[in-house]
Amino acid sequence: MFTRKQYMAGECSHREYYAQFVAPRVLAAVSSVDVRRLIKCSDQENFNTIPLSHWDQLEVAVRSGVDRQLLRAAGETWSPATSVCIAKEAAHQLVDAYKEENQRIACLADAFRL
Repeated sequence: MFTRKQYMAGECSHREYYAQFVAPRVLAAVSSVDVRRLIKCSDQENFNTIPLSHWDQLEVAVRSGVDRQLLRAAGETWSPATSVCIAKEAAHQLVDAYKEENQRIACLADAFRL
């Protein structure tokens, strides 16, 4: 586990820090975003082409999916910004999984063409 203090000291990346708070319920909430839209803007580090209001609308679902004891243990407090960071990390994870799966499928397709 990374603490807020470690994160602020640069001992872990933004993604590493917020990834520890992404739970299955958070992934489910964020998966309501059209995956194609996420893929389209996934080359951006921060998904800023998706309006902040959309991320804000996910706050209740994200908040209910996060382990509050883990937040406290990490020295993190809850705020709308915390919710957005966790939601965007979940989006990164969904995009990574989608791309990985598509790459696997492409490799299988190539193998069968040989």
